Amino acid sequence: MRGPVALGDGLFVAGDHRDTPSTQGALVSGRRAAEAVLAAR
Repeated sequence: MRGPVALGDGLFVAGDHRDTPSTQGALVSGRRAAEAVLAAR
C-alpha cells in the first residue's frame, strides 16, 4: 500500500505510513518524497 507523498500546494510527506510499516518502508518513502521534491523544482 503506497500512499502519495505529494499532497499539493508544495507539501510533501514521508514515513512508513506512506509505504510498508517498517524501517525499510520509512526509508523508501523518504526517497520517494525527496524525488518528488526534486521533480517539483
